[in-house]
Amino acid sequence: MAWYYGTYSCGHEGRVNIIGPTKDRQRKSDWHFSGLCPECYKKQLEEERAAANKEAAEKSAEMELPELSGTEKQVAWANTLRVKVIERYEAILEKSGDKASKSRREEIVSCMDYAIKVHTDAKFWIESRDNSNIFRDFMKEYKEHKEKEVVPTDVAEEIEQEEQALTVVPDTEQKKSGVVVISNKDSVLFAAYPKDEKFREIVKLLGFKWNGVTWYKEITEYTGSQEERAAELGNKLLLAGFTVRFPNTVSKDMGVSGKFAAENDRWVKFNAKIGKLALVWEKRSNTLYEAARKLPGAKWSNGSMKVNIAFCNEVLDFAETMGFSISQKAQSEIEKYKEKEAAFEKAKATPHKDEAIEDKERLEKTLKSGATILEDLQDD
Repeated sequence: MAWYYGTYSCGHEGRVNIIGPTKDRQRKSDWHFSGLCPECYKKQLEEERAAANKEAAEKSAEMELPELSGTEKQVAWANTLRVKVIERYEAILEKSGDKASKSRREEIVSCMDYAIKVHTDAKFWIESRDNSNIFRDFMKEYKEHKEKEVVPTDVAEEIEQEEQALTVVPDTEQKKSGVVVISNKDSVLFAAYPKDEKFREIVKLLGFKWNGVTWYKEITEYTGSQEERAAELGNKLLLAGFTVRFPNTVSKDMGVSGKFAAENDRWVKFNAKIGKLALVWEKRSNTLYEAARKLPGAKWSNGSMKVNIAFCNEVLDFAETMGFSISQKAQSEIEKYKEKEAAFEKAKATPHKDEAIEDKERLEKTLKSGATILEDLQDD
């Protein structure tokens, strides 16, 4: 055992303890110092990992993969590991070429989609990084999942007939392939379709968000009903050449006919914190702003025009004229105020009788009464 000193390829000096036959030690020393010093090597690995993580994050966003849960470092590394698995899967699928049947390829694709959708914990991908049988495990999970979803033939046929009845093909030459599936569950509307820029443009315009698996929109008091929002989305998609499967016949009929209430972004709400009505709207409008500012005591703050509820009648007139909807809370508070206002005492005021006397007349009355006044106020 002996210490050997030298200069690494990065220019830093150092030493290494080499054991073994004396004749091999110099060769080992030369090989050791031909690389980077430990600190530079560590820095290089960190930079390479950071670059790989950044690239993986970009690819994940491009492929619209579900977001992973975990610490920042875990997510960054797990993203890289997941992308590598997907690239291996794509290479295997491409290599199989025509050897695999169409149904088999579809099963493999569905299996991978299911695995990506289910495994959103960063730790899973980190712990599976050395699993050479990961695709086999994915297939096993997918088959077990499908077995639980087996649907009786007669029920499946009934569902298929319903889906066909709810599917509308646009009468245009510029028709898109595939079907956009619009569905709803628990006050949430969903829209599913393969990655397409025009489709993304339409759903984002209507306020849908991406959750890592599909596009969704929460239905609230301010959005209107699920049927109307499904109809509005379906209508725009049909006009853009997409085939659409609506969630029900009501939304289908409205979507095809175009007879639905568009989502309103103008609302009169109630700000409980300050006890005032708040007029809010999304699209910038100087005309609307100037008109709202003329309401009694109106003041703009935090993205809305605040008005004292005492002027609710003026606000209601303004809302009707400018197309504002009234929120349930605002309506309730307005009714409460009107009840309070109705309880105020009513009285017919009597005009004040003005019996004003001119100053000259006042002086004359004083002189006649013999009252003492200043001599310089008397006439000569």
